[in-house]
Amino acid sequence: MQAGPSSLADHRAKTVSLLREWYADGSAYGTVSQRQHAMQAAQQAALAGAPEPVIIGALLHDIGWKLSREQPNAEQFGEDLATAVSMRPPDANSIASQLGIIAHCGLPEGADNSRIRAQHDVIGGCWLRMQGFDETCAHITEGHVLAKRYLCFSEPDYYGKLSLLSKETLAFQGGPMTAEEARIFERDPLFTACVEMRRWDEGAKEPLWPTPDFDSYDAMIAR
Repeated sequence: MQAGPSSLADHRAKTVSLLREWYADGSAYGTVSQRQHAMQAAQQAALAGAPEPVIIGALLHDIGWKLSREQPNAEQFGEDLATAVSMRPPDANSIASQLGIIAHCGLPEGADNSRIRAQHDVIGGCWLRMQGFDETCAHITEGHVLAKRYLCFSEPDYYGKLSLLSKETLAFQGGPMTAEEARIFERDPLFTACVEMRRWDEGAKEPLWPTPDFDSYDAMIAR
């Protein structure tokens, strides 16, 4: 049975409210909060003239991190994010587990938190599709990790620029692409946008950069 206009409107409102709640926490991402990181990525996409689905993909590119916890708005990382992630055990009843996303990703039973978080791109992309987001949003979310692997292959100095945590997760993400994988990725219709997304991700770590607030994206998320 197809959803009517009122139920669609309700679903959109609920999704917007949920995301506002999840991103209202104080969880850190290095020297910025996850909320700041998300908004800085989205702001860079907007300044680059990207279409709305790409901007929202940038805003929510790390949503998989939230989904790997049972209480997505309860994360409180210290400054040493890599240590915090590796020391904290995974949530057996995470949102991603409840929705069957962990099983869909093919992660082994009892996989540690580092391994689960390494797949945050696929986890996030699955959730965005389940919620009914534009496919471009999900593609950009998944593509920012593929772009990391691509840049580690195509730019000799890129690996050295990665954080300790990013190097750790790269090992679970397939490592740098092979030449054949890179050629295949380059044929992706959203290849350029995915690589740009990775650049925005790297640039979204400025503690003093003012951006529009998360709530300013409510209407765009709903659309």
